[in-house]
Amino acid sequence: MKRIIIITSLLLLFALPLVLTGATHPASADGDPCCSIVSIDSVNGIVTRDLRTGETFKFEVDSRSLLKTMRVGQKVWKDAGTRKVSVMDGEPCCTVIGNTNLDLADSGRQSAEKGSTGVIRNGNTLTLEKGYEATIDRKGKRVRVREFGGDWRPSSTHTCECDSDENAKCAWEAVRKQVHCTSVSGACQNCQVYETTKVGTDKAQDESSPGTSTSPVTSTSSRTDPGRTLVSSPVGWELKPSADMKGSSGQIVIQFPGMEESGNNFVAAFEVGGKERITPSTYGRANFPLLDGEYDVEINSVRLTRVPVKRGMDTRIHIGTIRFTVPSNVSVEVDDITQKKRLCLAYGLMKCGVPSGEYYIKVGGSSKKMTISDGQVIDFSKDR
Repeated sequence: MKRIIIITSLLLLFALPLVLTGATHPASADGDPCCSIVSIDSVNGIVTRDLRTGETFKFEVDSRSLLKTMRVGQKVWKDAGTRKVSVMDGEPCCTVIGNTNLDLADSGRQSAEKGSTGVIRNGNTLTLEKGYEATIDRKGKRVRVREFGGDWRPSSTHTCECDSDENAKCAWEAVRKQVHCTSVSGACQNCQVYETTKVGTDKAQDESSPGTSTSPVTSTSSRTDPGRTLVSSPVGWELKPSADMKGSSGQIVIQFPGMEESGNNFVAAFEVGGKERITPSTYGRANFPLLDGEYDVEINSVRLTRVPVKRGMDTRIHIGTIRFTVPSNVSVEVDDITQKKRLCLAYGLMKCGVPSGEYYIKVGGSSKKMTISDGQVIDFSKDR
């Protein structure tokens, strides 16, 4: 997938794990590298700045494996004649496709301003303070901030704008824990992130990615796979420092409350939108060590989308348990909110774990809508 890489002046040089071999790099002034990466935009993918002239330009990285090796502060070379870019002393890897007018250097000279709790605003950059995390809506316009494991703040957000340019977007830069506002079209000079307050929650929720609003969990049938229910869940998980994970990994933690044995509950993790499991087939409680990123998590045919995994953190999924004890000839089932997808089915005894949200419980020919909260155990065996 094509990505945008924004390159500008930076003194710190990060080593490249994968060194390309072959011809020497294209000529630059005195043989020195021309440019330095300051951020890697994995959403929009493409862009650069020359250290000597300050000129910004765009280039494409077609190799996903190469893109993964690139680091903030890393030096690259550009050959103006062939319009090629190379990394270290390797063959040219990328093609310059045009100039842009991103004003990244100027924004760095603007005075920093304390915004909402947990962030510092500086022109087109929003820097998170220690212990805070941010999320960006699907359109790249609205940023929300929270403490790890806390609530997203619906009444205080930050908006990404670039004059009247509709292509302005906010993008996450993980290394420096910053949000950058940039314009894909390169048409404007004044990209910036600014604080907005009292944003209408209905519109914000409609535009947000999972994890950004404070509304109850809602479920919809998947268009791509009718065998699953997709859940966009802002309160479907929480992150906290992990006692087990070190280095570059975090983990997804799945536990079923009120169940000493939870072997009949299917759990798995997937690439976002993927159909092939990236974790072993597992029934019951599980810990899935994964690299930084977003993943889909499936629990009893309910799929939570874009669940974040962060280095050194546990992402605990919010799960409740429904327990039933009825005569062995009576069926008990749990359906999704549409009542079109069966999640659990048993005769007599049932222990069904599901992500927090709304479901239908069916016993024999009767049904009842229920809301399941994180850590809750609804034991119908005591009511019957």
